[in-house]
Amino acid sequence: MSEKRTRGLGLTQTHPKRWRQWPRIIERRWRQEILEVAQASLHLTSSLELERVLESILAYALKLLAAYGAHIFLYDGSRLTFAAALWSDGRRGEPYALPREDGLTYQVARSGQRMVVPDVDHHSLFENYRWGGAIVGLPILLEGQVQGVMNVAFERPRHFDQDELWLLDLLAEQAANTLQNARLFAAERRQRQATETLREVTAALTSTLDLDQVLNSILGHLAKVVPYDSASVMLLEGDGLRVVAGRGFPDPARIEGAIFPAASPHFETLYQTQQAHFVPDVYLDDRFERWEGFEYIRGWMGVPLIARGQVIGCLTLDSRTVGAFGQAAAALAQGFANQAAVAIQNAQLFQESQRQARYATLVNKMIYEAAVARDLRTVLQTLADRMGQLLNADGCYITLWDEGRRKVIPAAASGQFAEIYPLLHTEPGEVTMTEAVLQNGRALAAEDVFHSPYVNQRVVALFPTHSLLALPFLAGAQKIGAALLAFDQPRHFTAEEIARGEQAASQIALALHRAQVLETLEQRVEQRTRELSRANEQLQELDRLKTRFMADVSHELRTPITNLGLYLSLLKQGKPEKQASYLQTLEQQVARLEQLVSAVLNLSRLEAGGG
Repeated sequence: MSEKRTRGLGLTQTHPKRWRQWPRIIERRWRQEILEVAQASLHLTSSLELERVLESILAYALKLLAAYGAHIFLYDGSRLTFAAALWSDGRRGEPYALPREDGLTYQVARSGQRMVVPDVDHHSLFENYRWGGAIVGLPILLEGQVQGVMNVAFERPRHFDQDELWLLDLLAEQAANTLQNARLFAAERRQRQATETLREVTAALTSTLDLDQVLNSILGHLAKVVPYDSASVMLLEGDGLRVVAGRGFPDPARIEGAIFPAASPHFETLYQTQQAHFVPDVYLDDRFERWEGFEYIRGWMGVPLIARGQVIGCLTLDSRTVGAFGQAAAALAQGFANQAAVAIQNAQLFQESQRQARYATLVNKMIYEAAVARDLRTVLQTLADRMGQLLNADGCYITLWDEGRRKVIPAAASGQFAEIYPLLHTEPGEVTMTEAVLQNGRALAAEDVFHSPYVNQRVVALFPTHSLLALPFLAGAQKIGAALLAFDQPRHFTAEEIARGEQAASQIALALHRAQVLETLEQRVEQRTRELSRANEQLQELDRLKTRFMADVSHELRTPITNLGLYLSLLKQGKPEKQASYLQTLEQQVARLEQLVSAVLNLSRLEAGGG
């Protein structure tokens, strides 16, 4: 075979030193086999599919030397993993057993040297594993590094001449190059798939602004980028990280909603570096905290969620496999997390805008209903019904404060105790959440009412409440009362929730104060109206008496005047001896007339206000 022919097959370019000796080999006996190797070389270098490459290597090894079976194991510098196996009858699949630590395959991998065993029954490596054949172990080398081991086995003992070993070495070297090409192709394909997946993920994550959907979508798409056994999304909340979504955990209820300290070593690494951080084997890392029920975790990776230059949380990925995550996986996960952080923040902003709009609508509605309510009782019941909706409370209790008696007055309630609560009896001076929050001037949270110094345990025993948020009703220096938002299950109140409740309470307190003032004014007007009504009735009675008096006076005036006229006539025309009697009668009538006139004058002065 000419050098031009071998160059055309691509052999001189791949192995120039070996192919300079081809003429000597050809002269001896391997013309046809050389053509087979050349065809194998061309076939292997034309394929970039790893599985096809490995099967082709084994097929040509079997064909060139009429072997019984051949295996390939890949080597990562410490461990051998099965890659391919082929038998002369066409069977494929894993061998019956993995390589022994002290066996031939590991010796070839660690030494990087070819090992030939013409008769396994007379070799120390097979002292306890005799099977009556021969075997050659060939290192698959690339740039001096062992990438794997190819074993070629024969059913019977046999001798291997130098030409046969040359052919096997040649095929192993060509396989190493081809294996590298296949790996590069696989890496390029993975990168291309990852890029496409990230593009699809970005489109999917930005397709919704519902936070719950975004969180679940993140974990679903993350598995397409970096496979995991379990994973979670954690968001910063105060000094901790709250698990807001999880997938793959044995007990999801235990992990979701849990809060982990943000000061743990691995989480601090995420914040400081703002880069993904992985632990190949958590069992070998003393800093990694292992909790009961999570013993399955061997490989772990944390990926910071960064939005606008700030870490807002992280993704955690768990694997049952040691070394499951490396630099490549970390880079892919970080690219994914950057997109996920933007989606989370957009969903949070949208959720917050909706919450603010709902809050403003609810507060405005409460103020309006309080303004148009006809009485204070209606106002208080409206507030009880509406205020619980601010934080989706199980109940809301409205109290009024009697500063003079230092006593709480249960006024209104929503929920299952709406009718019972206003009947609750309280004692002056006893411990109450209302007095505490009014003295504090700010909201008070009792996340566990059974261990709160502000809550009256006598009252606690009557209700199923576990957590309370008390909001003061203050109008300037006026202490009006409080709203007690009750939750039957343990509840953690965020600073944002408390601030929102305080803002609502301050506005509602003004409306409540106005309602109290108006009710007081209405009561005063009503009282004055009753007083005026009684005065009017008295005036009407006096007027009636006056009318009657005038009628009586008019009648009384006629009598003396008539008598005066009669006795004056008698004086002129009557008997002289009776004139003294007539004069006495005239004097009596004049005196009577004077009394009547005096009474009329006194009445006139009274009407004129003269007294």
